[in-house]
Amino acid sequence: MMKWEYCRLSLHGQNPIKAKAVYYRPDGKRAVDVSRELVADDDVRDAAASYMAKMGLEGWELVSASDVIGALEIVFYFKRPIQKTRRRPS
Repeated sequence: MMKWEYCRLSLHGQNPIKAKAVYYRPDGKRAVDVSRELVADDDVRDAAASYMAKMGLEGWELVSASDVIGALEIVFYFKRPIQKTRRRPS
């Protein structure tokens, strides 16, 4: 049976954009501030696309997205198979 790990990526605000990734595994969760890793200058959607490209290279697959109207916030949910040799994100 396939086992999965999940990630919730939240981006909000403008200039600066704040971002947090929360990684969920069967053994617990871990939150990471990823704001410094964003590429775009001031548009939250461009920042999201740039960071999503990076996550895709790391094996993450986008499962769902939600745009909170009026809050300048976008939330993305990703999944990827758990591999025995894969380390938890740092």
